[in-house]
Amino acid sequence: MSQAPGRIAAAALVPTLLVGPVLAVTLATMTWPQRPAEALFVPIEALGVGLPALLLAGPGNLAARLGRSGWTACRPSAVVAATMGMLGLAILMTYGQMAWSLLTGLAMPEGLADLMTIDGFGPKLAWLAVGAVILPGLCEEMAFRGVLQRGLFRIHEARDGMPWARIAAVTAMFAAFHQDMYGLPSYLVLGAWLGLVAWRTGSLWPGVVAHMANNGLALTQANLLEDPWWLAHVALLAPTGLAAAVAAGWWLFRPARPVPNP
Repeated sequence: MSQAPGRIAAAALVPTLLVGPVLAVTLATMTWPQRPAEALFVPIEALGVGLPALLLAGPGNLAARLGRSGWTACRPSAVVAATMGMLGLAILMTYGQMAWSLLTGLAMPEGLADLMTIDGFGPKLAWLAVGAVILPGLCEEMAFRGVLQRGLFRIHEARDGMPWARIAAVTAMFAAFHQDMYGLPSYLVLGAWLGLVAWRTGSLWPGVVAHMANNGLALTQANLLEDPWWLAHVALLAPTGLAAAVAAGWWLFRPARPVPNP
């Protein structure tokens, strides 16, 4: 059985996540100066986040959790519950973000809003689907929940106790990594959910799928479902999001069923 990523590898990943995306952008700019702006999401996630996580984890560690054994060890119900909870929280945090914006005066950075806006089907949509939906779900979960949460903060905890400090610390790093004060509440809430999912299920795959689903919803929101639509349907969407989050949370924390005696 593979071992969890060690403290040294996890500690080395922290500064790597600070400089890796910058180096990836620099490399992409030098080798492909005419690339569209949205294409930069791909090297940022693949080279700046995913590749360092794989290299620093060591042979077999993440492979065992992301390969075939990871899928067979993870029940489909875990993927469904993780995704349902993520989308429920994302719906609630849409209204939370509106309140945060009113309170702080912050708004989504114009450059990011322009990058996320598409005009029909075409290359930009393909770049965003890969670089802003698929790769972040895979690479960021490998880095934050696969390496950091399992390797960096190995504090003394009760055997069956929740690793509160570890999940909170990695969630804070996950939020800081995005460097977006406007989106801070969502990164904290959704990052904490992903940390809990990884801890309770023992697999990265539920969080990977949930992360991708959330980013897909965010891309849809940026183009089709703007704030007026959400406000017009708040009476339906807010209770639906709350019900989904509560149901998923119940599934995640429900007591394990005893194995019947033969």
